[in-house]
Amino acid sequence: KPFAGLNGNGKHNNWSLAASNGKNLLHPGKEPGMNLQFLTFFINVIKAINDNNDLLRAAIASEGNDHRLGANEAPPAIISVFTGSLLEEILTKFKSEGLTPHVGQETNMIDLKLTKIATIERDQTDRNRTSPFPFVDNRFEFRAVGGSANCAMPMTVLNTIVASQLQAFKTEVDSRNVHNPNTEENIVAVLQGYMEDVERIVFNGDGYSEAWEKEAMARGLSNNKTTPVALKAMISEKSKEVFGNQHVFNENELQSRYEVLIENYVNKVGIEADLLEEMSRTFILPAANEHLKQLGQTYRNLSDMGLKDQAQRVVAQVIPITDSTEKLSKGLEQLIEARSTADSINEAGRKAEAYADQVKPLFADVRASIDRLEGLVDDKIWPVPKYRELLFLR
Repeated sequence: KPFAGLNGNGKHNNWSLAASNGKNLLHPGKEPGMNLQFLTFFINVIKAINDNNDLLRAAIASEGNDHRLGANEAPPAIISVFTGSLLEEILTKFKSEGLTPHVGQETNMIDLKLTKIATIERDQTDRNRTSPFPFVDNRFEFRAVGGSANCAMPMTVLNTIVASQLQAFKTEVDSRNVHNPNTEENIVAVLQGYMEDVERIVFNGDGYSEAWEKEAMARGLSNNKTTPVALKAMISEKSKEVFGNQHVFNENELQSRYEVLIENYVNKVGIEADLLEEMSRTFILPAANEHLKQLGQTYRNLSDMGLKDQAQRVVAQVIPITDSTEKLSKGLEQLIEARSTADSINEAGRKAEAYADQVKPLFADVRASIDRLEGLVDDKIWPVPKYRELLFLR
């Protein structure tokens, strides 16, 4: 998870599909608009993401990742697919016209007008790092996985939902083949029927913008910002059906994983709360009080020497320190009370939500008081490394 204003630690899980002969089924080729094999798998993957975006969000839910998603070069909690402008145009045209060559391919080339340097294809990939699931060259990248996470669960979910979608696709095509022997025509028709769902999940803009958050809500996409809320998708009826039909997880296995992850979340937030309280009481407040003691002695010395103006300046240094220590003490009291309330809840899911909504937000208030004191207390007295020492000094 990141420091405020700095990048956190995450993973980019590169994912593609290959046939038994090793051929990449997500390779667009020179004419992706005419490549039915590519479009078949490309559209089906996007359709699977649209139908199960809440399951993908649950697959990368963790206490640390909640800090990271949507902040400092990490994708937001809203799951969407980046295709790039070229493929977006091809999909739009495919929806109404089917397989057609892409006109204007030359505009996607960079010509430096140098005789010894050939023209090169313009990069169509996602460079702003705000997309959780972009298509890059011949693969997808799931960029929202947390740095401490095991990649097995996100990949298991992705493989399962795509397998489920491909089975549903085959069933639809087979039903059309009964009445129309032209399989290619039937494939195109089924894929065109998916395009409304594809357009719903495809987004090529800035994932950090407030406008996208509002638009995503209007599109009906999930925006589960905390782990306890996101994990509910694991035990939904849709989840039980998808994983059960693919013989990946049964209902008991999903429930057990949900309960373990929920308990893990509560324990991690609880450990952070314990540590924050202990460090505040045994490191920060004693250091602030020691600095106040020194200022008091300085004030008395100046007063004894008749330097009243200088003594008043010392008082001016005391006031912000006492204000910050008072706020810190009150913040710790609120934190203890919030934890006590959360711990009184017996149901695991509701308890986790109380930790997410009532306990964890108080960390920021406590930290704000500590950050102010860090800039006020004598550096020789301050007992822990400062941010600049942790991040910038070697």
